[in-house]
Amino acid sequence: MMKTTIDAELMKEIREAVASSQDVYELENAEALAFVDAVAKSFIADADKTWWWDSIKQKSLTISYGNDDCSELLNKLIKNKRAEVLLIVTDEESRPWPVFRGAFSDVSKIISEQRFFEYFITNRECTWLIFDTHHNSLVLTGEMIDVFEALRD
Repeated sequence: MMKTTIDAELMKEIREAVASSQDVYELENAEALAFVDAVAKSFIADADKTWWWDSIKQKSLTISYGNDDCSELLNKLIKNKRAEVLLIVTDEESRPWPVFRGAFSDVSKIISEQRFFEYFITNRECTWLIFDTHHNSLVLTGEMIDVFEALRD
């Protein structure tokens, strides 16, 4: 279990939700650190920033969801509910960040059952990235931009 500066109560609640799920688990420290580094290498210009969504080194798109829940939009973006995703909990804190792995449907349920927190999700191959920011917006990059553009057509 990764030691982090993220709110202890939030992490307790997330870890309890993960423990009750059969298909989501937390990556071990070394694997989590290596994966976060891989995400940074693929997408982030300045990995020392706390808000990585403010330092994306390629094309990105910001979608405001206002006071609504972003679950519906996430479900439209990630059509395959069994697709494996990685959830990186940041909650406006600096690294290290815990990383959870599982099917999108299970990860999405865990996200929706918590109070609002900042996070990003991606796939194992790091071909796309979605941030949920404290501005109540999703920031998309990589292949997820094309997915969103196809939804608008």
